[in-house]
Amino acid sequence: MFSRRKLLAAALVALLALTAGTAPSLASRAIGVSPGGAILISPPVQFSAVYMGVPVSWTCPTTFQGSLERTITKAAAGAGIGSIHAGTPGNCNPNFGVTYLATGANPWRMTYSSFEGTLPNIAGIRFIYRNVGIQINSPIGICLYGGELGGYLATPGNPVLPSLPTTLARRGGPLGCPATVTVGFVGALSPAQRYTLIN
Repeated sequence: MFSRRKLLAAALVALLALTAGTAPSLASRAIGVSPGGAILISPPVQFSAVYMGVPVSWTCPTTFQGSLERTITKAAAGAGIGSIHAGTPGNCNPNFGVTYLATGANPWRMTYSSFEGTLPNIAGIRFIYRNVGIQINSPIGICLYGGELGGYLATPGNPVLPSLPTTLARRGGPLGCPATVTVGFVGALSPAQRYTLIN
């Protein structure tokens, strides 16, 4: 009986080793992005904050310009997947104008967090916008905010969705500026992208 148990245990170990060898994790692979390159995202951006004890929300139609990498190397957390280098707001609430502090020399970097789906199919990619800077021209003065925002590249339909975190901290401005501002948007990604696992 003892020998039989030893044989079963050895067989189980061998099976696990074989499975591990034939099904490598995503961390040892890369994600291909097609076509990649230059992108546009044109969402209405929603803002909310508390000014002098009063909750305020407003929306700014916006066009973001940026680019996506064509390969996410090894799909490791923190790997660069692209950047936003310009944001042009439309007609915002007249009392709360917005300037997006994103330039070619100082872009919002997009870094990989995780994927969703059942391999080898990738349903979406979660990422973080880093180095985000936003200036809000409010009735009490110019308020500056910065930090990180979450995002999600989904398929099909190629929407860009909000994800955690959604709050930026105050970086400058008069004392009446809210300590934080919440930012979120849902927009279509153009051109449409396809994400595939590269062995």
